[in-house]
Amino acid sequence: MKDTKNEMNKISKTLLLLFAFTIIAHGDVQECYSELQDIYQHPQKHIHQFLASGKGFSEFGDAHLCHLRPETRYILVNLRFKNSLFLNGFLGICGPKHCSPDDFAQLSVVGKEFIANITNQSLDVFELTFYDPDIENAKLKDFSVGIWIMIFVLVTLFILGVAGSCIDAAESKSEKASQNIELSNHVAAIGNDDQGFPKQDALHQPQDNPHNPLILRVDTTPKWKAILKCFSFTSSLSKILSFERRETRTNVFNGIRVLSLTLIIFGHTTYYHARAPIVNVYELLTWSQGFWYQLMVASPFLVDNFLLIGGFLSIFGRADEAKKAGRVSVFGSYLHRIFRIMPLYLMMLFYFWKVQPIFSDGVAGFFYKKVMDMECNDTWWTNVLFINNKLPHGNVASCMGYTWYLAVDMQLFLVTPILFNIYLKKKLYGWLAAGGLTLASTAYAYYITYVQELTPIIIEQFFQTARYYEYYYVQPVPRFAPYGIGILMAFMYMEYLDGNTTAFTRFFVEKYKKRWFRYLSYVTAVMITLILIFVQYPLNNALFMVPQGFKSAYLAFGRLGWGIMLALFLLPVLFGHGESLYRFCSAKVWTPFTRLSFAAFLLHPAIMLWFYWNSNQGAFVQLLKNTEEFFGFWFLSMVTACIMSIMSESPGMNLEKLLTGRGRKEEALVSKA
Repeated sequence: MKDTKNEMNKISKTLLLLFAFTIIAHGDVQECYSELQDIYQHPQKHIHQFLASGKGFSEFGDAHLCHLRPETRYILVNLRFKNSLFLNGFLGICGPKHCSPDDFAQLSVVGKEFIANITNQSLDVFELTFYDPDIENAKLKDFSVGIWIMIFVLVTLFILGVAGSCIDAAESKSEKASQNIELSNHVAAIGNDDQGFPKQDALHQPQDNPHNPLILRVDTTPKWKAILKCFSFTSSLSKILSFERRETRTNVFNGIRVLSLTLIIFGHTTYYHARAPIVNVYELLTWSQGFWYQLMVASPFLVDNFLLIGGFLSIFGRADEAKKAGRVSVFGSYLHRIFRIMPLYLMMLFYFWKVQPIFSDGVAGFFYKKVMDMECNDTWWTNVLFINNKLPHGNVASCMGYTWYLAVDMQLFLVTPILFNIYLKKKLYGWLAAGGLTLASTAYAYYITYVQELTPIIIEQFFQTARYYEYYYVQPVPRFAPYGIGILMAFMYMEYLDGNTTAFTRFFVEKYKKRWFRYLSYVTAVMITLILIFVQYPLNNALFMVPQGFKSAYLAFGRLGWGIMLALFLLPVLFGHGESLYRFCSAKVWTPFTRLSFAAFLLHPAIMLWFYWNSNQGAFVQLLKNTEEFFGFWFLSMVTACIMSIMSESPGMNLEKLLTGRGRKEEALVSKA
């Protein structure tokens, strides 16, 4: 009985303590709300806190000013657009020291409505979360296993690069020392290809057989040394920055690549503001209704430039193999593609996900890490398998969502070796297969956009972003049209070079010899460009009054039309005409930037996101300001692309040559004797 009474007393005391704690906690929450209300309603009494607090949507206030007083504490309120990673807004509050994020999170509906009124937003649209930036940014310094692994990889690559550079320097010194030695029956040395494989000395004509016209070169470099040389920084950097290139009409793609990338970076400078705090977010949405802003709104078409070039090179790049073997290796094509892409892609992915957040120091810098983790923790493996445009279903922002292009490009590439082998077996079948897939892609794009009621109107897209991405924008089938046109252009160009043309190719080769037809081709291409760009002006201003059939027609035939436009510009150049356009687009000044364009294309959105999240104020989106930022982003993208390339991309390509033997094949030299 006594024990039971003691137990009851303990329970009673515990309940009393819990009740007292609840009262105190509730009192703290109410006190925090009262003080917050007093700061904004009577700013003259709390001038320091009022000046350090934000007064509107995505206004951070001044965290440093708030930290000057020991009795105040800076709290960051996140207003996240429901069911979306886009439109993250913030409000900085310089509140009392004893008010924690948890205290503010427990505010009543009235208290949260007060914050919503300050930012002029509705709680029906936004969800509120409260953070202490000092605590959150400190968490970034706690290294996880993934961070340590990535740091180990970076250090290893750096050591291998230094070792390879030292070997290159030693061999270069040895080569200079032997330059003054005269050799009889001198033969020119064999040079490198354009991928940075280590140079090898050519053998000279043996003295005991001076009449032998053929000399075989055998590589005697130790395997370990050849591997280290693949990682050489100096060799890779000299190759990347060199203006030397193979002389071919396909150099016309160089200028198109660089200019397309430049315009894409300019467009993304505005677009990626939407992934970080913006002060004038609703003004940004109205930009799409301005006439000259259609140039920026149409920037997604520029991605089709890369798809067309990718389709062309996926065929033409294997032309030599096809001539020798009569077919191309499907597995070999895939393997080459993996070596070309994966080293750079994986390094970029894990660096910006795991390592780059360590260098965050902005008020909301920790949010960059939160967004990356939210996107990547459960989905990074889809990037490795190039299916991140497919999985997870309905998720607009998969891990580094902008890498959807790489997934689409890889998925489209899967069919090119098969199409090429069909073409090599019988040209007509190859033409029909590639042309049929191109037209089928356009028909499917019209069907799916009509059924899903998708739209090219920017403001309407804002309310259907998930469906727009899931069914159209990042999917391979609707994107095949420009890629297929690139494949057809490659067929035509190979036939033109071989002189064994089909009737279709022969028609254009003969017609492009006539100046009037070339001018007609250029004028038609310009007209298609203007129509596709500026037809969006009435669309973006008509809003809901445009019939769905017209919207779907624009989305479907726009991509096909853009590919046809590029073909009309490029085919005369490939067939030996249009010298002014060729000289401009193939100028040597483009060459280094062309080598960096792939890396810069993948890197620039990550650089933008990190920059925007580490700003201490919400951005005010303005064309002049965006233009200034664009030049900085372009420069940083190229510099970062160069660093990433010499550490991962170039070593990957060099190792492929070493493993497959493409860089070590015996070569015959003709003696000058």
